[in-house]
Amino acid sequence: MSIKVNTKYGVVKGMVKKQVSCFLGIPYAKAPIGELRFKSPQPPESWSGVRDATKFEKNSIQVSKEKNFNNLSEDCLYLNIWVPDTDNNNPLPVMMWIHGGSYAKGGGGRQDSLGAESIYDGEILARDTGCIIVSISYRLNVFGFLNLSNFDSYFEDNLGLKDQLAALKWIHSTISDFGGDPENVTIFGQSAGGASVLALLVIPEASPYFHKAIVQSSCIESFYTPEEGEEIASEFLKLAGIDKNHIKDLLNLEYSELMDAAIKLDDYVHTNYFGRCTFCPVVDLDFLPVLPSKAEFKNIGKPLLVGTNHDEANLFSRFFKESALKKPTITDGLLHKVDEVRREELFKKYKKYPSIKAFAEITTDVMYTIPEIRLVEKYCKHNDVYVYRMDYYSLILRFLGLKACHAVEVPMLFGNLAAFKVPVYFGSSKNAAALGLRMRRYWGEFAHTGVPTLNGMKKWDKYDLNTRMTMIFNKNDSLISDPDKIKREMYKDINTLLI
Repeated sequence: MSIKVNTKYGVVKGMVKKQVSCFLGIPYAKAPIGELRFKSPQPPESWSGVRDATKFEKNSIQVSKEKNFNNLSEDCLYLNIWVPDTDNNNPLPVMMWIHGGSYAKGGGGRQDSLGAESIYDGEILARDTGCIIVSISYRLNVFGFLNLSNFDSYFEDNLGLKDQLAALKWIHSTISDFGGDPENVTIFGQSAGGASVLALLVIPEASPYFHKAIVQSSCIESFYTPEEGEEIASEFLKLAGIDKNHIKDLLNLEYSELMDAAIKLDDYVHTNYFGRCTFCPVVDLDFLPVLPSKAEFKNIGKPLLVGTNHDEANLFSRFFKESALKKPTITDGLLHKVDEVRREELFKKYKKYPSIKAFAEITTDVMYTIPEIRLVEKYCKHNDVYVYRMDYYSLILRFLGLKACHAVEVPMLFGNLAAFKVPVYFGSSKNAAALGLRMRRYWGEFAHTGVPTLNGMKKWDKYDLNTRMTMIFNKNDSLISDPDKIKREMYKDINTLLI
């Protein structure tokens, strides 16, 4: 069954599926092509007639192993909306999802040229949370996070973050047409999407447009200083064969050529900035005024739900070989600013060091666990914070050596195991399905009220420096005081991690 909504930009026609109205592929900004390539997003244009909003639009341009760009486009600034059918006549809370993918890949649009469903389809999430779910695509890699303004003022920086802000502004002005409450917006994201949420928390211009935040498995220190951003951009130009004095030649390159240079840039960054993404937001001291890991969060006033997975780096360590641990070791790059003697002393506290297993544990702590603890220690002084840790994994995930690795919670949260093409990892596990439902209800209650409870009953205590209460997600959830105390104390004298 189709459904129409009249917006300030024109009429959109969506579809109703199992008591959820779906509107797909709605532009929230002008296409960033032609003279708008490497420029800040501009408000979308109105349209006449009825816009078909029953199919996903293409995702942002990104590296394609097959060099098949059929499902990708520079024209990528679209969002999708899922509206649950509820008995409540009041405006519904809104949750805007920011996808991960190392700022270089992923998307909220269709997954292949045939228009297959998005892996972040929000239908189940909307129905179980009672919230309007909005997913967005935004510019990635070269197009969204290559900072070129130091070479020519024509170019603008942090465009991927500015796209996300443009989507928030669109929601603020338009979501009421879909029954949403523009004064109750929660932003949530995973990995680079989670780090984007942290960035939006410290961007003054973004503050009026959202009210709560959820951060899942963010690499909190994957940002660049202005100097680092300039170095990365300079190296990219070299790899792309572009003279700095003729930088506007970038405007004439095909996106396939830009992606070829991006692949080469990966090696440079992995060698010189181990643990950080090749493309990152740049703390430019203007639009993005401070590194989130260094922020004090004194004037934020927004509840935060934040967490990591117990075995985050198992997803990455499987691609390393034992030979890579010979000096200079991979682990040297993780704490490269720490005295070598102190670093070795610390690493020896991990069982089986040096080994791939120990490397995964160290990487999990240095990139995720410890930075998150330090972030919430500051955030909780001035704002409400609720902390979780995902410990659940299936027998198959254990067999594969993944356990509760990076991104394992996402298919459970969305309830879209088949779309993620990983149902074998979870099978028909009642435990995984039940955990996913509990997460959706916690996330939804947080979006409604700012407090994550289960059916309005089960208490989730706020995090503070005395109790450090943390919700452990597993077959049965449990609220535990300071579950990472040993790790926290191991790193207490180390002030610098990745940056």
